This record gives sequence, C-alpha cells and structure tokens, in this order.
Amino acid sequence: MPHLTKTQLASRLKYDFQVVKSIEGPMIQVSAYRSVSDLKRKRNTITDLKDAGEATHYLIEYQIKSLKAKGKFHSKWLCHVDLLAEGSYPFSRPVAHIVSKPIPWSPHFLQKVGLICLGDNFWQNKQGDTLLYHLVIHVAKLLNFDEPYREWYSGWNRAAVQYWGSVLKEQPITPGLNYPIASRHLTHGKGKIDFRQSTDSHSDLAAMFKPIREIANSNVSMNVSSISTDIVNQYFRKVQ
Repeated sequence: MPHLTKTQLASRLKYDFQVVKSIEGPMIQVSAYRSVSDLKRKRNTITDLKDAGEATHYLIEYQIKSLKAKGKFHSKWLCHVDLLAEGSYPFSRPVAHIVSKPIPWSPHFLQKVGLICLGDNFWQNKQGDTLLYHLVIHVAKLLNFDEPYREWYSGWNRAAVQYWGSVLKEQPITPGLNYPIASRHLTHGKGKIDFRQSTDSHSDLAAMFKPIREIANSNVSMNVSSISTDIVNQYFRKVQ
C-alpha cells in the first residue's frame, strides 16, 4: 500500500479539515484533535488551518433521528473518526465508532462498542480520493437508514433490517433529509460543475486536490504510526 510523505499527509489533512468544517450546521458539528487523549478530554481542539496538518482524530456530533431500539428513537450521536487507524491514510480507510450512548440500533453499528461498518466498497479502491467529508455524510446516511434496502442483508443486526423493511417500508427514517454539501469554492473552485451530495462519487472533489494517484504510483513512503490501534483492538476483544 502506498504512503504519503509527512508533508503530503499534512497537506491532505489540512484539505480534509477545510472541507469537513465547511458543512457544519444544525445537523453536523465537527471538532478536530491531534490525539485520542485530547479528544476524550475535549482539550486542545484544532481550530486554525495552520494546525490542521496534525488533525488526525475527529469528534462528529450528529443531530439526526435514528433508532436506539425497536420502535424507539434518539437524535444525538457522537462519532469518533481516527484517520490513521489503519496506517496509510488516505489509502487505508479510517476507523469510525459511536462514542455516546445509546448505540444506534442498526445493521451498521456494532452494539456495546459502537464500531461502524462503513461497507466493503466505501473506501477501498478509491486510490485516496475519498475524503473525511464523504465519510461524515456516509455515516449520516447510515443513521437515517438512507441506502438501498436489501432484504437478504443482516449486517450486525438482522432485527433492525427486518424492522426497516416491515415498519419503515424500506424508506429512510426521515425521507428527503437534506444533507449538508461541502463549500463549492473548496470542491470546485470557480468551475461550473454543480456537485450534488453523494457518497458514491469522489472524483470531482479529488480533482481539486493534488493528484493523489501520482503518489499512489510512486515509491515514496512515510512511517505513519496508528495512534489508536490498541483502542481498536480493545473493541474487538470486548466483542469476542
């Protein structure tokens, strides 16, 4: 798997920070940190772009109606995103989990530990094109059950899938929910392309960033340590 140099990674992290901060509003609030320790204590929050090259941990606050149990709803969720968890961001995908209670009652959220299944195809094979912004909106859609219904799918909660089909009639919890769209000047400059929110399309945003595929094909490398590998391992130990 390719790696970015330290300078390239810092540049990418700054871009992620700019784009994801541009979608803040009533539905989504974003806080950036350098470490898990800072995030847990909500200290040393990164607020200035000049420091955003060190922003590797994010706390995302969602105000979205979702299920907390069968037939019971909740609207506030806190999600921790560790960008460096798998060691080669942005080529390796981040790890995301819910750190508030309750855990969403959904096939994508692992009960007790809150780990989020982002889907096999969400981050992989994008060659570094996928942004933190895409992940944040993707999780918002998962909370809203806003995805194609698959009757055969079980995920981590078969009962939630059945409820989705029989009670929600295969529809999102809040149909027609308007997800925030990243600032146009960040994603398209002065171009005429009208970006519409989709977690399935990444190429337009990537085109505005330094062509990362050139990096993917080079031999440059960087020693990127995973800040929260031990924490992720603890999650799986709890499940076993």
